[in-house]
Amino acid sequence: MNHSNAGQYCIYGQWFSSSQKKTISKNFIVMKKTPGSSEYLLLLQSFKEWLELLNYSRFSIPGLSGSIRDFLYYLEQNDKPSLPQLKATDASDFINHLQQQTGERTRRPFSTGHINKQVQALQLFSRYIRETGKSNTGFTLERLEETRGKPAWLTKAEVQALYEVTGDSVLGIRDRAMLAVYYGCGLRLNEGAGLELRDIIRDRKLLHVRKGKRYKERYVPIAAKNYEELRFGSIWIMRGRSSCRNIKPKHCLSMPIKVIPSISKACT
Repeated sequence: MNHSNAGQYCIYGQWFSSSQKKTISKNFIVMKKTPGSSEYLLLLQSFKEWLELLNYSRFSIPGLSGSIRDFLYYLEQNDKPSLPQLKATDASDFINHLQQQTGERTRRPFSTGHINKQVQALQLFSRYIRETGKSNTGFTLERLEETRGKPAWLTKAEVQALYEVTGDSVLGIRDRAMLAVYYGCGLRLNEGAGLELRDIIRDRKLLHVRKGKRYKERYVPIAAKNYEELRFGSIWIMRGRSSCRNIKPKHCLSMPIKVIPSISKACT
């Protein structure tokens, strides 16, 4: 490391002086800056633990906590290194600040969807600090209006074609089980990826979704045909475990193709 560059600013391998940094920072935001305040670091860690206690998805927690990390860093840069200095207007000021910045990777203004994710994280953070008694400050934030195109739906013929190409091989059994979960039972991606064998309630023909939308549990009925596909899929999983002990059954539905050959040998 060249210590002569200490105190300077680096973007894409190019070093800038402190005076140049001030000019750049007006229109360019470097994310993933960590607050230096020990109070903020502890606050960020406890916020993550609070999200885990509320059963938030492990896929969502990094993004939510990352947004709060950026917010706390922003507060520090505006001479507010302590939570008692927080004001209700700070959150809206931060959102306005983001709307004037460009992304480090894209070098374009942040999308409406990205800004709304920051709004969601700040709303959760406001709830967290009030519920835990850390602060009485609340944020009043509104999501930005998004203009999105309508999703493209698969036709019945296209869905039937998916079933027809699965075949009767070991991979086909796996793929039909995945179709039964995602198409037949209508589960979302994270919901299906989080399923375990014990979540198939055989006597009642139900799926127990433990981490659904808004972090709520629910039971989903399994139609007769889908139940058969899941039953064959679970047999495939258990047989595969005998020779692939490092593969956990709860990872079966999102298992990458590259680990399948070793299971195929055990099931043929």
